[in-house]
Amino acid sequence: MSSPVFNENTLRAMERGGSFRYDEHGNPVVDEQWGNTQGAQPFNIHVTTPQVFSVNGALVKTAFLLAVVTVSAIASALLIPLSLYIPIFIASLVITLGLAFWIAKNPKQARIISTLYAAIEGVTVGMFSLILAQSFGLGIIAQALLGTVAVTVSMLFLYATHIIKVTDKFRTIVYGATLGIFVMYMIGIIGRLAFGAEMAFLFGNSWLSIGISILVIGVAALNLAVDFDLIERMKNQQVAKYYEWYAAFGLMVTLVWLYIEILRLLAKLQSRD
Repeated sequence: MSSPVFNENTLRAMERGGSFRYDEHGNPVVDEQWGNTQGAQPFNIHVTTPQVFSVNGALVKTAFLLAVVTVSAIASALLIPLSLYIPIFIASLVITLGLAFWIAKNPKQARIISTLYAAIEGVTVGMFSLILAQSFGLGIIAQALLGTVAVTVSMLFLYATHIIKVTDKFRTIVYGATLGIFVMYMIGIIGRLAFGAEMAFLFGNSWLSIGISILVIGVAALNLAVDFDLIERMKNQQVAKYYEWYAAFGLMVTLVWLYIEILRLLAKLQSRD
């Protein structure tokens, strides 16, 4: 039996993920229609082009989700009256938390759910930014955006140069700190909305409150390193392509969180003047 010879039809089939069989001479035979062969032995060889995770794909999807957040934020700032801020904030908080847990359990659905999350999150971001802009001017938004970009670039540099190394212990510490901040915020928000508690350590402009904001920004920045590491590990493990949406969702959430925390810090500092 002679060795297989890949003819032009076979190569075209391989390029488009086709199917072929060996004929009695050991040569692959491919017809124009998928899997339609003549004089073939009873076994198939399927050639496919796997769709795997890529860094560029994850970054493009992150940019898309951030664009959705931006458009939603601008639209909400222009169309939604401030009198509805509190009920919308509560509703968006509950919905986004639910969507985040759903994505964590169902990464295959991250494409649709993360886009919906970004649109709802944009409403909260837009209204929160508008309230602070009315008190401190539009410049505070520009400053927060610039600060977010500066922190992101700095963390990317520290991660790429291995000054910061993301280990299992590093991830455990960051996840624990993030969970602690989440619980603290939930207590603060519930206490303020349900019981009218001032929660000055979270929402005031004392030096303690400012220090807490700086600490939270630091934890958010460390989450960026965890996000970068996740993207790199997914690329190295060649996971399925739909995980690009999962990684993009995580990075988008961290960037939005970082922006909000920087915005809050700037508001606290300017209110002391």
